[in-house]
Amino acid sequence: MAYPSEFPHIKTTAIPRSRRAQGIIWWSTLLLTICLEGLGRRFLPIPGPIFYFAKDAVLIFGLLAVGIHPAVATMARRLARPLPLLVIATAAWCLLSLARPGHPLILLGLLGTRQYLLWWVAPLVVATAVLDERQTLRAERFLGVLAIGIAALATYQFGQPADAAVNAYVWDYDPAAVASMPWTGRVRVSSTFSYISGFGDFVFLTAPILLAAAASAPSLRSSRIGYVAAGCLAATAAMSGSRATVLYLGAGSLAVLGLSGTLGTRRGKMVLVAMILAVVAGVWSVPEALQGVQDRFGSADTSQRFTDLALAIPVYTILNTDFPPLGAGVGVLQNAGAALQFKSGWDVEAEPQRVLIELGLLGYLLVWLSRFFLAVALVRAARMLSRGGARPWAGAAWTYAGFALLLPLSTDHIAQSLFFVGVGLIMARVLQLQRS
Repeated sequence: MAYPSEFPHIKTTAIPRSRRAQGIIWWSTLLLTICLEGLGRRFLPIPGPIFYFAKDAVLIFGLLAVGIHPAVATMARRLARPLPLLVIATAAWCLLSLARPGHPLILLGLLGTRQYLLWWVAPLVVATAVLDERQTLRAERFLGVLAIGIAALATYQFGQPADAAVNAYVWDYDPAAVASMPWTGRVRVSSTFSYISGFGDFVFLTAPILLAAAASAPSLRSSRIGYVAAGCLAATAAMSGSRATVLYLGAGSLAVLGLSGTLGTRRGKMVLVAMILAVVAGVWSVPEALQGVQDRFGSADTSQRFTDLALAIPVYTILNTDFPPLGAGVGVLQNAGAALQFKSGWDVEAEPQRVLIELGLLGYLLVWLSRFFLAVALVRAARMLSRGGARPWAGAAWTYAGFALLLPLSTDHIAQSLFFVGVGLIMARVLQLQRS
């Protein structure tokens, strides 16, 4: 397999065995703090903020202990040349917003600044941690096993009543507050996460990575965990009651299996049939899940969801938002405001509008351009992976390029962390092409 000619002189030095072990331990810990946060906050007698910020602490520890490999830094600069400057400019604008005399709450501003900036470094540290191909395979197997466990808990939750302890949310143990599908009465599952959106994020962000890992495995036997895990997620996706989860999962799976050319192979067809059978089995065993999603597509707020999607277009957002030109202050619309007993005065949910109100026009454009050039970098990575023969991973990169523009990466902390971890795995695969 030839390494793409775009970066012929990037050298990846050998990683000592002790550093490889340290990297995979750190990666596993990071993934656990992201995915098991809801269980910890729900059942352990430890203050909830400790679990909420645990993944941030693990990320910072990884930056200090694992570091950033020079080859990873070089690849990142060349994949997205203007991106570092845009992130730095965003950081400067956030600090100016925070230092402005009229900012209503400094602590909330610090939390907002963290939400906009901290996880941009995650892909570099993740790629370094799993840069060795053996470590990448171990990381993918760990992710597959974790996904199977998360899907299993979701299935158990779906069969439990709303007042069951396993269905309680971390901030409210009132059964009436648990979201359910209005026409079937079944709960919308959150599995190991704090809320239903976290489980949905995990399903559609993890499935393309698992499929890419399985489809590119050297043998069918070594790919079983990835296929089984992706099938389990497909079978439980509708239990979230989320339309976006089902649509994003379908689009991502088809991108990996279709755009990568995998569907043209015997194995790829077997995988597609297996995933369809998994979904059919899930629907057959709990038909209320599919019925709940179908009913939500017919609900009154469906048109509003399409309006929210249109807000991904900058011109539409700017023309349809009443915002202060310089912003109301970084962090003023962050979810932590409720815990800090602060109310901003703006009542908006869509992420593009929240960014525009917080940071003003210039800050919003900096954030949007950063996301745009991140998507461009992922498209470049997809082309390199495709030319290098890693076509399933090229499909995953294309999928993540779309997610870079569509997901609320500044307001949904689970989507943010899982997305940037996935980008790190894609970067590691790009760099591994030169060793093949």
